[in-house]
Amino acid sequence: MAHDIASAAVSAKEDRSLRALVRKHKLPPGVHGFDLEYGPDSTGYPSVWVSFVTDDDLKPPAAWIAQLSDLAHKVTEDILATGTSRWPYVRFVPPPSAHGPVKRSA
Repeated sequence: MAHDIASAAVSAKEDRSLRALVRKHKLPPGVHGFDLEYGPDSTGYPSVWVSFVTDDDLKPPAAWIAQLSDLAHKVTEDILATGTSRWPYVRFVPPPSAHGPVKRSA
């Protein structure tokens, strides 16, 4: 089902609301911030990408992976619970110094 690209645009109010919602979550050690990006996903559906900036660890401990998975699950649930028309995607990215620029939210 195709969606109007204009529906992927985000209002300042929606952006503030979603940032506040993500900010309320306690970040596990090794997670240093986040950024939100908006737009249509590959199917054209309005979406929000939540990018958490994490330590660049090639062999992360299983407990840390479990914490990241739990964070992703809770953030996804909370965004869906708002009733937004956007589909949330949560990802974990290395710090900007490791692989280029990544914006951070305070």
